[in-house]
Amino acid sequence: MIDRVRPIIYCIFLLSTLFPTQSVYGQSPGRQRVTFEGDPGTVGALVRSLNASIQQKIYSPEQYLSLPVSALPQGSVVLDSLLALALNPNGLQVLWHRNSIGIIMERSELTKVYGAEYFQALEESIEVSKSDDIQEQVIGSIDNIS
Repeated sequence: MIDRVRPIIYCIFLLSTLFPTQSVYGQSPGRQRVTFEGDPGTVGALVRSLNASIQQKIYSPEQYLSLPVSALPQGSVVLDSLLALALNPNGLQVLWHRNSIGIIMERSELTKVYGAEYFQALEESIEVSKSDDIQEQVIGSIDNIS
């Protein structure tokens, strides 16, 4: 499963390098308010509608584009709230990269990838701290005073 997600993440990095957009938001672009009208019906229609109205771009693997989206609130809405209402029932979530690209991924896959990488990094840091090459150094010994 993790091997399926890594190419998507690599694609995010490549796309953000080739097509950088400058975010006017100091934090996550998901905190911006968007005006949303209509009923998208599917994840694909929602992504197309949002990409036309916001500065950042949202990408989705093809297999998610045809998933249904339930009725969403109309008017001015916080982007993360809108996406959560649309994607959570399908087990999906948006990962924001460099405040310019959002990618829709399965929540369980996203958790596995970040969880596995976190614990791998933690294990490596513990191994480094257990190193047997610790040498005692005396600084300012009274024996060195003349």
